[in-house]
Amino acid sequence: MNEFSWDKEAEDTLSKILNIWPAIIRKSWKEKISNSARLIAYDEKSPKITGDILYRGAVNALPKSYEPLLLRIKNPEEFARKKEAQEKLSEKEWLIEIKRWDRPDGGNEPKPIKKPSEQNVLAIMTSPRIGGNTDILMEKFLDGVRSKGAKVEKFNLQKMNISGCLGCMKCTEVDLPEICVLKDGMSEVYRKFIEADSVVLGFPVYTGRECALTAMFFDRMHPLRAPIHFPKISTLKRGALIGTWGWPSNDSYNHIIEFQVMLLKLFNVITSEIITACGFWGEYYKKGIIERDKKGLEETLRAGASFVQTD
Repeated sequence: MNEFSWDKEAEDTLSKILNIWPAIIRKSWKEKISNSARLIAYDEKSPKITGDILYRGAVNALPKSYEPLLLRIKNPEEFARKKEAQEKLSEKEWLIEIKRWDRPDGGNEPKPIKKPSEQNVLAIMTSPRIGGNTDILMEKFLDGVRSKGAKVEKFNLQKMNISGCLGCMKCTEVDLPEICVLKDGMSEVYRKFIEADSVVLGFPVYTGRECALTAMFFDRMHPLRAPIHFPKISTLKRGALIGTWGWPSNDSYNHIIEFQVMLLKLFNVITSEIITACGFWGEYYKKGIIERDKKGLEETLRAGASFVQTD
């Protein structure tokens, strides 16, 4: 690929963006952003990387969750106006949006082979707020599941005695009856997980990543990946994800959702439904505010019903 000249605006913009990170990781991000900008310049047959090309290269290279930081760098005045406007929204104007992700036909997702009334659906709620917006959204999805007669077993991890993984690796050495050396609430979760036909996972995004209980859940699920136990979950299960966050952009944390999809796949759960919700402004994450999106909740109900349908 041709080497391009850089104008001063591009250099200044790159310098401002790189200041987002501590110095120890700036080199890595500089390479990613610069390569992205070069690709844009090459496609547009531009001999020079301009400030605009550099900025678009950064947008392409960075996760969507960097959107507010990039806006603040590109146009501090516009960022300030948007932030002020969001903070002044009345409760009725909060930008709550529920989105059901598009489902391409086909793929390798397992199809239900049992009648809905014969299906066992395991729901794992990792939000620390019982009755919060994530919990409400999951319950609406599960109402759809129940409407078809499927059996639902739901675990609110916040209410359970579950410890963090010790990293002892005993689960790889001994076929323990409780799967893990820690005899706590996860013993029942393991049993229900093995028995389930489908799994629904619900969690909020906190400080740019999945909440702590979600991370702990997957850490503790590690024993089921051990050769001793993995045959117990050899049959593919259907999966559904419910995720929420505060920033009013419905794709800001798609990369976090997609990562959980891949983690579930490690345990032979193939995700076929994803419901996300965003925009919890004002009194941050006020319980019940998600119910303002009536159409979104109706679509969530339909998604839950579809999740256990055999046709």
